[in-house]
Amino acid sequence: MSASHVISIILTLIFALVVIFPRFRSGGSAFYWGAWPDAGERLQRQLNSESYSSINEYLDSNIVLAKICRSKFKNLRYSFSLLIFACITHAILLSMG
Repeated sequence: MSASHVISIILTLIFALVVIFPRFRSGGSAFYWGAWPDAGERLQRQLNSESYSSINEYLDSNIVLAKICRSKFKNLRYSFSLLIFACITHAILLSMG
């Protein structure tokens, strides 16, 4: 029981830290900071030509950010579930001893 308590606390901390740290996804949108500086060069080329479409860039950016958010919230759900498990095992350990 004690080992499962320690493991659940360690995993809770790991998943919570994964939520906090920034994520990088390949997407290439000029409005997504993780795609820079390459996206800046591409944006400059598009601005110099007639084919620039900011709506497509916003769409690409939203798709990339949505993937990051889904991943972060999945890790946050794991973190809270493990925290609840850690609290339950802590209460069991306290009642046993």
